[in-house]
Amino acid sequence: MVKFSLLFFFLVGQAQASYLDKHGNPVIDWLAENPYVLVNDVMKLNKKFTNKYFKNWFYTYMVKNKFNRNDLIDIDSNFDEFFQYGDQINEECRTKNLCTLFDEVGSSRAIKMIYIKETYNVNVTHHKTYLGELRDHNEAFEPFTELELLSIIMGLELFKDNLHFISDVDLKMTYANLDKGTTLANAVMFFYPTWRSSPFFDKVAVVLHELYHVLDGFEGRNSSSKLGINLSGDQEWIQFSQKIAKDLKTDGKNCYVSLYAQSKKNYEDSAESLVAYFRNRELLEEVCPQKVDIITRVLKEAKARQVSWKD
Repeated sequence: MVKFSLLFFFLVGQAQASYLDKHGNPVIDWLAENPYVLVNDVMKLNKKFTNKYFKNWFYTYMVKNKFNRNDLIDIDSNFDEFFQYGDQINEECRTKNLCTLFDEVGSSRAIKMIYIKETYNVNVTHHKTYLGELRDHNEAFEPFTELELLSIIMGLELFKDNLHFISDVDLKMTYANLDKGTTLANAVMFFYPTWRSSPFFDKVAVVLHELYHVLDGFEGRNSSSKLGINLSGDQEWIQFSQKIAKDLKTDGKNCYVSLYAQSKKNYEDSAESLVAYFRNRELLEEVCPQKVDIITRVLKEAKARQVSWKD
């Protein structure tokens, strides 16, 4: 279980995130994520995602996949030792290369990597296993740390109601030890050293932001794409984005939920607006209710497309 300093986060988080103050006035800062909501959500998930939770889950996973040992280990046994010295491990371990995964990153991280794939269909391994080959092996690509994997799990858990929109996406995440300046991550799910060194809550917020890029449909951007909901490619959204950018310059009217959305290209506004729509709705309704209407329509159309594709 991760222990956090709530006071530290409130002091730091309020300076980075947007919210409505006690008078209902919008406080617009760097990110659209509401710090109070994020802290509450992460603290709840921290109680759920304990080491015992993951051990219990993996024990069930082993039984389901028929790992063969005469005396299948109990939940308190040492999984590292099991995979290293087990005398009757079946082909599940060898063909899926799980033994190698456990050997390379240890049981705690390996279990979380398998959990992420099995639960959210996201590949976070750094080498070839049954989970798939993440990227061509490169010395810059390193395994996520245990806390980083936990932040990814929490981000995916908070995003999970929208996973069905990207169910056909071969979603991969990797840590890339590359100098990208102040960039924490990007929409193709590369996470950089600045993300690694950031506070835990910020890690979760960044994971969520990048996932909303995927929901937006950062690669397809056309009505026939099955990737995401295609908000950035919606004509009404494009025209409205051009209008609010002009309004901000001419009369100072601000229709952005964060400074990041305001300072970047249209697709960053799309991702941040989606963050606000799902995670900070009252802020979006106060700052720019027209965006709520457009996103609601785009989501409805995306759901209809999903039904037609399935038919």
